[in-house]
Formats: sequence, structure tokens, C-alpha cells
Amino acid sequence: MESNPLNSPPKNTKKIFFLVFGLFGFLSAALLGYFFYLDYQARQEEKSAQEKLQRAKQLKMDAEKHLHDLVLAQIEKIKDQGISPPPCPLIYPLLDAKGKVTPLGSYLSYFSMKCATYLPQEVYLLPNPGLAFDDFGLFNVLNSKHGTYITQLPYRLGTQDTAKGILKIFSKGYRIDLKFSRGSKTKKYQRVFKKGSLHLAPAWMAGCIHDWTDFHPTVEEEKYMQKPIFIKDDDLIRAASLEWIIRGGGAELVNRWDEILKRNPENPYLVDRWANILEARNKAWVHSELFGLYNPLIAKYPNSTFLKLSLCSQLECIGMYDEALAQIWPEMVKDDNNPDFYNFASLCLEWKGYYPECYQLFKVWTDKHPENAQAWMGFADFMIDYGWQARGGGFANTVSQKAWEIFKQRINEGLGYALKASNLEPGNIEVWNTLLHFGNGAQLDHVTMFKYFENAIHCNPQSIDPYEYMLDYLQPKWFGSEEELFGFAEKYKKDFPSLYSYAFSNLHQHYSDDPLTYDEWLEKFKLFVKENPAYWNEFKDSYKKQLKQNPEQVETWENYLSWLAETDEEKEVLIDAKKISHLTPELKALYPYMVLNTNNTMAGKYSTSQKGDYFSRPGPVKQTFEAYSMLLDLDPHNWNIWNRMARFSWKISNLEKTKEAFMGIGSHWDATVWDEDSFDKAKAVVLGGSSK
Repeated sequence: MESNPLNSPPKNTKKIFFLVFGLFGFLSAALLGYFFYLDYQARQEEKSAQEKLQRAKQLKMDAEKHLHDLVLAQIEKIKDQGISPPPCPLIYPLLDAKGKVTPLGSYLSYFSMKCATYLPQEVYLLPNPGLAFDDFGLFNVLNSKHGTYITQLPYRLGTQDTAKGILKIFSKGYRIDLKFSRGSKTKKYQRVFKKGSLHLAPAWMAGCIHDWTDFHPTVEEEKYMQKPIFIKDDDLIRAASLEWIIRGGGAELVNRWDEILKRNPENPYLVDRWANILEARNKAWVHSELFGLYNPLIAKYPNSTFLKLSLCSQLECIGMYDEALAQIWPEMVKDDNNPDFYNFASLCLEWKGYYPECYQLFKVWTDKHPENAQAWMGFADFMIDYGWQARGGGFANTVSQKAWEIFKQRINEGLGYALKASNLEPGNIEVWNTLLHFGNGAQLDHVTMFKYFENAIHCNPQSIDPYEYMLDYLQPKWFGSEEELFGFAEKYKKDFPSLYSYAFSNLHQHYSDDPLTYDEWLEKFKLFVKENPAYWNEFKDSYKKQLKQNPEQVETWENYLSWLAETDEEKEVLIDAKKISHLTPELKALYPYMVLNTNNTMAGKYSTSQKGDYFSRPGPVKQTFEAYSMLLDLDPHNWNIWNRMARFSWKISNLEKTKEAFMGIGSHWDATVWDEDSFDKAKAVVLGGSSK
């Protein structure tokens, strides 16, 4: 049977079909292969990226391990090679003819110990005598309570050798009498300084320390020590009156210090004070400015311990912890029992998160010097930080059981170290303050806390520290109540009126721990003030008393302002500042600074409460320009103020004032006020120039 050709597909049609089918298969296979290739490539690239990431992580881990190893190696070096110079004999503040403490007498004693110790390298152990003097108000001309420093300062400086002295002022000059003693051994020194030569006194007094201890400096050390800190008596006397202002947080009020520095530009102590002033003015250091100040001097005097410690302090403030540690490690080998050095190093290590290494550092200190109560107190305070590092800063119900266990273990370990310190030096207020510091973390009961408190105020009834610890403990969120908090302030207000301000601050902390907005917190706070007017009036009076006694403390003024601004009473601050500004010539800058702070505070408050731009009103703008002018009249070379005036003028589009400010600035651009591009742009508009 033959097939019908009509029913069979043509041969060409079959070929085309197979060709199309084959082509489709080929394309499908090619496309599938291409997708497999892309997927393979993607996986390879992802693998390569993961490998690169792993290598980067490993490199970072290796680098971090290397840094940790370097720190541990430095600690091991202190352990194996560290030596301890003998404690520097303490020269108490020189008293005047009436037996009273004066800023000048304190200043001479303070610097004589510095001169005797840094020659230029460390030859005596000298824990920060300036801070010790400061804590007892010995630089404060208005402070009349000085008695307990006699018993407490030897603890702070770790010495049994002491000297008392008199600074007598005559028409033709000064006479200094010193009497050193240790047990039954005594020795007297006396010298007359004609007018114009008192600035030589610190070096002479340092020489008395050397003679008493039978220390013989080298020719180089003697030359370094004998070079005067101040070239003129007037500079010394003015610096003595300014010391309390600088130490009290009022460094930005100090003007014309650069004139003192110009007369002796290489003296490390004058450079250190200038650094304090610049840091206060600028609020944030520019690295180039900082190193430009210190590096030339350190290159010239590579053995100057004081210069390195001063730089270390500034580096820590701006967060350059590795650089700060590089300065401090070699000094710790030369003096491995100095609390200041350990505090510096531990602070930097904690900021870096190196808690285990910091633990090892304190372990070395206490193992090498178990008789040093300062070492155990430092270890105890560190353990509080170490405990909170494990716990975290969240609310109690967010902390895991494991974290709680580590926290409690570390706190209890630290408490044991503090108790060791109290056994070594029961007459030292600092050991009882350290124990009070454990009140919240160790959950100490009221009986124990008040026992520690009574021991502390028995050692030094003039110190406010024990009262502050108790107020913190009595916060409602810890182990007290609002009634106990203010009851404590009321009980002791006769001795410390400022306790009301601390009570309100602690109450603020209590409120701010609630998840409240600013406006919600403000309403709650205002309600408390309204319901407790007696507390609020006591609070304001306490600030006024603080500021009358210590008017140079800018931080206290700023706190006072921030509180009164919450209840719209900020004008009171300016009235008080204006009155106090007339008390001393060195406080003339106080009032204009407070005008600037008040206006900035109010501008921030307006912004927060969405009430509009505070500086759109002519009154605050006029006040601000007047304040800048007052400050520049006092110190025409204050480049920070010129820059701030220019920045403010530019911000409010006052081109005339901007031009005036740029004429005053010249080439002194301040990078802490504004960035260089903004500075150049404003300068080009008003002057047609550039900062470059």
C-alpha cells in the first residue's frame, strides 16, 4: 500500500523543524550555561569578598592583639624594671605674718615641690600637689577654712617629711622661714628676697628640699631647676591670684596670659597653664595646635617629665589615648608607685576598652606596693567601672543573670580592696570616700553608709565629697526617697548650702531616667518646684552663696544658668554675674561670658520648644555684640573671641560686623569655631581674601 504524499510533511519542512529545534536547544543550553557561569562568577566573587573580609577581620584582630600585647608588655616592664623614687617632702603653704593661708604662700610652696622633683626628670615621687592644695581651697583668697589640710596632705603626697613656713612681707622685700621635720629630726632655713627677686624663691625652696634629703643634682639638673619660672615678681603675684580661677573651671576668664608666657616661652609650667586656657577657650583642641605647643619643647628637653605629663593630660582630653599612653609608659617605669601615673594610664585604657589589661596594671601596682593605700583605692575604684562594664548602663530588668553575677563579683572584689585601704590609713578621708562610692553598687545598708560618712567627715569636716556620695545614695531610684534626699540637704545646709543644688541635680537624674520627652520632664520638674517653693528658694540661695565664695567657677555659673532657665528666671543669673564681676579685676570677663552663655542657652531652649529663632530679636543680638566687644577690650589678641564674633555675625547675615571681626582676626583662623571652607567663603565675601 502506497503512502499518500499529501499526508507527509515536505522534506524541507522537516529540516527546518529540526534546525529550529536544534538551534533552540543550543540557545537554551548556552543561556543555561551562561546563567550557570554568572552564578559561578557571583559565587566566586562572593567567596573572594568573604575571604577579603575574613582577611581584613583577621588583620584587624591581629593588629588589635598586637596593641593588647604591647600594653601587656609595657605592664610587664613596669613589673620587672619599675623603680620608686622616694616621696618628695611636703612644704605646707607658707603662712603670712598672721598665720593665715594666702594664694601667694600656697603658690610658692606648690612650685617649690615641682622644681625639686622635675629636674628635668622625676627624682621624687610627687602625686599631684596642685590638686591636693586645690581640694582644700589653699589657692582661694576667699576661703577661710584651712585647718584639716595639716593632717590630710601627708596622706595625699605619701610622705612623712614635712616643712612649715612663714612668708613675711616688708617694705623692702620678703623673708621666708622654713622648718623641716621628721619625728625628732628638724632643720631650719631662712632667706630674704629683695623686691624684684621673689620670683627666685621656688628654686631656693627646692634647694632646701634637696639639702634636707641630701640629694645632689647634677650640673644640668641644677641649671634646669634654677632657671626662674617667672621673670618678674609681678607675673608671679598675678599668676598666684589666677591659680584658683584656672583650677576652678574659669580658665576661659583669664586674659593676657600670653604676655607672661612671652617673657619665658620655654617654661613648662607656663606652657601648661596656657594649654589649660586655650583648651577652655576652644572647648576642643586642634591636634596641630596642641603638638605645635609641646613638641618643640619636648624635643629640646627630652627628659622633662612634667612636659610629657602635661601633654599626656591634653592628649587624653581629646581622645588620643594611644599617644597619651606612649608618653606615660616610660614615666611609670621611672616612678612605678605614683597614683597620678596609674590614674592617667587606667583612664586611657578604660576609654580604649582594655579592661583586662587595666586590671593587670592595678594588680602589678598592688603586688609591688601593698603598703600603699592609694594603690588599693585606685584598684577599688577601677573595679566599680569594671563591674558596670559587665552590667551595662540599661535598666535593671534589661540585665542578664550572667551579667549580674559578674557585676556583683567585681563590685565585691573592689569593696575588699577599699577595706584594705581603710585598714592601712583609717585617718585618710579618701579611703572612706572610696567606700562610700560602693554604696549603690554593693547595695550597702543605711547603717553602714552613715558609719562611713561619719568617719569621712571626722577626718575632714570641710570636704563636700562625703555629702555628695550620700546624696547620690539617697536618690529615689537607689536607696532613698525625695523626703530623705531633701531632708539630708536640710540637715547639713548650715555647713554646705550647696547641698540643695546637689539634691536637685540628683532629683533631675531620677526624673531623666524615665522615658520622658524634654517637655514632659520640664512640666514634671516645674510641678515639683511649684509644690516645694521652700526647696527651690533654698536651692537658688545655695548657688548664690557658692558663687559669692567661688565666683571664678564658670561651671557653677553654667549649672546655675541652666537650672534657672528651666523656670524662666535666667535674668537673675546676669544680675548676679554683673555684681560679682566688680569684686576683682581678674573677673571682669565673667559678666560678658555669662551674657554669651545665657543667650546661647536661651537660643537652644527656643529651638527645643519650637518657639522660633531667639536671635531674630534685636535685644539678644545687641547683647551678644556688646559682650564680644567687652571681652576684646580686655584681651584684643583672643583669637577665639574674634572668630566667634565673625561666625555669629555671618550666621545672622550682619556683613558689617562680619567685616569688622575679620579685620580683627587677620590670619588667625580658629578651627574649633568653624571649618576652613566656611571661613574662606565668609572672608572672601566681606574682604575679598582667603585664609590660605
